[in-house]
Amino acid sequence: LLFLLGACRREATDDGGAVRAETLVIACMEPENLDPAYMVGRNDVGVVVNLCTGPFRPAPDGGAPLPGLVRSWRCSEDGRRCTFQLDPAAQWSDGRRITAEDLDWSWRRIVDPGTGSPGAETLHIIRGMAACTRGEECAPALRILGPHELEVTLEEPQPMLPYIMSHPRWCPVPRHVLDAHGDSWTDPETFVGNGDYRPVAWRRGVSMVLERVGGTDGPARVELRFTGSEDTALRWFEAGEVDVVDGLVPLDRVSVVRRERPETVRVAPAASVFYLAPNLRKPPFDRVELRRAVQRTLDREMLVGTVLGNGQVPATSLVPGVVAGLSGYTPPGGCGARDLAGARRDLAAAGYPGGEGLPAVEVLYNESATITRILSFVQQDLADRIGLRTSLRRMEWASFLDTVRSGDFQIARFGLSGEPDPMDFLGALTTDAPNNIGGYSSAEYDGLIRSARAVADPARRNALLAEAEAILCRDVGVIPVYHSVTVLLVGTRVDGYEANHSGLHPLRDVRLED
Repeated sequence: LLFLLGACRREATDDGGAVRAETLVIACMEPENLDPAYMVGRNDVGVVVNLCTGPFRPAPDGGAPLPGLVRSWRCSEDGRRCTFQLDPAAQWSDGRRITAEDLDWSWRRIVDPGTGSPGAETLHIIRGMAACTRGEECAPALRILGPHELEVTLEEPQPMLPYIMSHPRWCPVPRHVLDAHGDSWTDPETFVGNGDYRPVAWRRGVSMVLERVGGTDGPARVELRFTGSEDTALRWFEAGEVDVVDGLVPLDRVSVVRRERPETVRVAPAASVFYLAPNLRKPPFDRVELRRAVQRTLDREMLVGTVLGNGQVPATSLVPGVVAGLSGYTPPGGCGARDLAGARRDLAAAGYPGGEGLPAVEVLYNESATITRILSFVQQDLADRIGLRTSLRRMEWASFLDTVRSGDFQIARFGLSGEPDPMDFLGALTTDAPNNIGGYSSAEYDGLIRSARAVADPARRNALLAEAEAILCRDVGVIPVYHSVTVLLVGTRVDGYEANHSGLHPLRDVRLED
């Protein structure tokens, strides 16, 4: 979720022409952390994916992952025990060889409760890792069979394992550098990695500069310019100051850009869903009837057609269509059907006949011009149709995350992105899942998710997940609004920076034309 840009302007120097020709400049939001253990959002992941290489690496088109550190692998018939042969030539940027021990140590570090990684749950697919995170006896099912051979026993079969392990959370980190520099190991002055690029400068709040490592492909230099403003990013692009706008495209301006410079607009379905998360722990959204009234009221068709208008799809399920298509999953649907008469009946059942006595509620969201427009539409739609008055409260990203995780909200906008696996979305709403900010809890739902995790057969697994999603829809655990698209602005001199469902863009696949 992405990339970035560094130098403020391309200052004139004796070799300025050569520098500009070999520099890719990208406008994006600033990452918070470059340590695979501490990545939180797509801003972090989008950078780190180019600084490190895990067992597998993302394909430029978002398709089947490509080999990373792993040169070959095999799993047992039940899909639980997998053995990986690593590339014996792999090395850190300081020349040290990478071994199976590096992966073993790095993965154990993430689940160590002393690390406090927000992504520790990702590695809980390995048997014994969850116990480590809980502070219990830590004996994960990892076996080093040789310098470049690692055996992993999974808690449950993982049909999408290469996709899962192509995420940079699974990258090794250089223990010898962490031992020497602690948390500052990711600073440009001390950074050591095994990716195609390394950071050489980071001006906080302004920019980051990445340089290509060794003989890898891709632009020699990448400048990441940071802003939280979509309008600013577009202005930079129109002025020729940046080559790419990633993650900051003002969607209400895309039609204008497409009309004036159609060759610069890149759009693809995203493995991402935008939804509303009611807080089920306290009134008024502890009443399922009120949640269902909101779900039935929203005019998703008008929202995506008039407010967004770039190929977004009204959400009738939590799982995005591109994920369903790639995984063979068939969503139950029905979570987004508009039914105003039904919404009014639900209001009456909730104790608000005709909307009488409905309390005003606050909608919390992270700052973004596009999200403001979306929620302004939702605000008007709910007021006009069922008399539900809402106020919008905008917060910067870090404060927003702290607030929703503390449970101090009534309803919040949220989103999920993942691999082309419906489990990435449905598994995020079990009772104890960290991204279940609204507090949805159902023993029946949790049981089906557990059963699905234990099944190796993809068809049976998908059937169980569809049963679970039908329960989530019935309970209105969350309110899906639309399935997202990835929209990029890409200058004409850039080749290979394409929109894809993952939102990740390996820079090694990018070419700059003269």
